Amino acid sequence: TADASVPWSTNSGAKYPYTFSIPETLTLTPFLTLEFDAYAITWNNAPKEANVLIGIEDLSRDEKRAQYVNKTKKEYIESFWSKQYNLTGIKTIEPFANKQSLKGYKVKFQTSGGLSPFDDVFLEVPKKPNLVIHLSNAILDPTVFDKIVESVAWLD
Repeated sequence: TADASVPWSTNSGAKYPYTFSIPETLTLTPFLTLEFDAYAITWNNAPKEANVLIGIEDLSRDEKRAQYVNKTKKEYIESFWSKQYNLTGIKTIEPFANKQSLKGYKVKFQTSGGLSPFDDVFLEVPKKPNLVIHLSNAILDPTVFDKIVESVAWLD
């Protein structure tokens, strides 16, 4: 769907002040923009919900997730899988910081069939404990996805 060697362009959130870069050959479309300020990869007539790349989760908007506003985001991630279809647990969770100094976690979930084919990244938003930037890689080459993750910045 994209090659890391093509020119890259910077995109901005529509509702929240975040930016991220993608290869110019990658086509994104807004997905649930008002609630999640999310973007999905448009590819091969796949439904948008199958290719959501990035979005903002406001934990305070959901009664079940609101308890995680004042907890570590690792605790939120450790409960995240239980609310998702076909996820049965976490295989690995690794803390890291991207090149824009956002702290977060790289996560590999387990499914009922084994290991999830997707890589998920959750980034904490500075001074906004109710917000989490969530990236998911459904179809991108891992080097392209990693470069996108490294480019995510919060401008507030």
